[in-house]
Amino acid sequence: MDPGAAEAAAAGFLRALGIGLDSAHLRATPRRMARAWAEKLTARPFAMTTFPNEEGSALLGEPRSDPRSRQEFLSPAGAAP
Repeated sequence: MDPGAAEAAAAGFLRALGIGLDSAHLRATPRRMARAWAEKLTARPFAMTTFPNEEGSALLGEPRSDPRSRQEFLSPAGAAP
């Protein structure tokens, strides 16, 4: 990430919208915008949980004891297999 480029882009965006950055209360707005978007768009670390696939299923969340056939399970409601 390039904070300087993000700040410059935010300033350009505000100017394109006709918002002047000359007043004291708006001078730091591009920096605040850049920091806010960087925080919003930065993924938080996480630990992925995995489970063994003992049945060899290719579907996520496939029911283990669904009385319908696999084709019926995959077909849209009311569609012929």
